[in-house]
Amino acid sequence: MRTKKLLLPALLIFAASLVFAQDDFARPRQKGFVTVDAAPSVTLVPGKPGKVEIRFRVNSGYHINSNKPHSELLIPTSVQFAPSDKIKVGKISYPAGEEFALKFSPTEKLDVYTGDVLVTAPVTAAKGVAPGNYTLKAELRYQACNDNSCFPPKTVPMEVAVSVKAQ
Repeated sequence: MRTKKLLLPALLIFAASLVFAQDDFARPRQKGFVTVDAAPSVTLVPGKPGKVEIRFRVNSGYHINSNKPHSELLIPTSVQFAPSDKIKVGKISYPAGEEFALKFSPTEKLDVYTGDVLVTAPVTAAKGVAPGNYTLKAELRYQACNDNSCFPPKTVPMEVAVSVKAQ
C-alpha cells in the first residue's frame, strides 16, 4: 500500500518532466555567443581595389567589446587576415560601438557591439597575379559577456573566396 502511495507522485513528477523537456527541445537553440556569416566572395582585377565584408551577429543576451573599448584592460574585437603575397588587405574598418552600462554599475559606460556587425577591408590583387580562384584566410577574435560575467575570448577562423579575373 505504501509503495502505491509513493508510485503515483513519482509518475506525476516523471510525466511533468517529460512535458517540460519536450517544450525545451521544441525551442530553437542559440549556439554560442556570436554567429559568423559566410563572407561573400570577391572578384578582383589585378591592381584595382575591391572590398571584403565580414558580417557577424552578437546573439541576444550578450555583448562584445568594440574594436576600441574604453579600457585597455578589455579585449577588443578584431579581424586579422593571414598574410598573402597574392591578395593585399588594406586598413580594416570597424563600426562604432554603442555605449552600454551594466545594471550593477550604471555610471561606467562600456563601448560594445550588439546585434548585427559589419567589418570591411579594402583588398587588391597584386599586379601579375594569375587569374584564378584564391582563398583569403582570416580570424575574428572577440570576448563575449552578459550582464553578469565575461567568458574566455574566442577566435573564429573564416575564409573569403577571391576570384581574380584577367585585366
